[in-house]
Amino acid sequence: MFKKSNVLTLDSYSTRGKRENKLARADNIYSSSYIGFILTLVFVAVDSFCCYSCWNAAQTQSITMNVLLTVGCGLTLDVPPMFCAYALTLYKQGMLPKSKAKVITIGTIAVVSLVICGYFAFRIVTKDLIFDSISSGGITNAVAQGAESTTSNSNSNLFPAIYSGILPLATSITSFIVTYLTASPLKDRIHKLRKAKITTQANIADLNMAITEAEDVTSYSDYLIAREDDLYAHFLDELEAQKIVLKQIARVVIMEKLSNPDAVSELTESGHTLNDNSGISHVPQMASKAIITQHN
Repeated sequence: MFKKSNVLTLDSYSTRGKRENKLARADNIYSSSYIGFILTLVFVAVDSFCCYSCWNAAQTQSITMNVLLTVGCGLTLDVPPMFCAYALTLYKQGMLPKSKAKVITIGTIAVVSLVICGYFAFRIVTKDLIFDSISSGGITNAVAQGAESTTSNSNSNLFPAIYSGILPLATSITSFIVTYLTASPLKDRIHKLRKAKITTQANIADLNMAITEAEDVTSYSDYLIAREDDLYAHFLDELEAQKIVLKQIARVVIMEKLSNPDAVSELTESGHTLNDNSGISHVPQMASKAIITQHN
């Protein structure tokens, strides 16, 4: 009769919320906004590993410092381009002022260019230490070779050093392009607003239901009070009926002791009068029936 509503929920079966989430999904993996974030993490790992080989060859006293330097280099190379692409997308969709977009873009270009130039120079300087240690079994063997062998190895290691130095620049550009193509801040904002609208409408409906239920509770409490009054009246009627029964029994006992017919007849008439004047209700629970009739 009185069903409790779950107030402040999205909607009963979440059908509108699920439909909105389905509409907000990307059509394919290439247009998903998560692909840029995932690829940026992969590029950070790749660039960190490449930078670690340089620092590990040039500085062997502190492994912790090598790890911190390589992680910082990887984050600096790939994370700023991702945020720069997102900021330019915000500006393109009218959600970011031109001045802020310009500051973010200039800062990103400056930081990435500085790190790229330093990393490229570092690769060229440490090319013999890195690639000779791989090809000839260690730095000591490379130092022990003659001048002619050293010149030959230096020339053969130049191209791998240049290629590995250009790789972080390629990953930074790729991170920028992928994020710029897949980011959709305006679509995400609209999706959040639509979800908020669905939640608000569902909350309004549930609150209206709660108000209706509160009114039903008031009528139900009135019914319970009326029912208690009826039960109390019925209890009084039972007491009155028991009192009358006891009086009638007393009259019967007295009539059995009397030998005068006129006295017996008088007691019989007084018994009928007592029944007629009793206060027993012949239509019990009238108040509760009236409440039920009123709300049906």
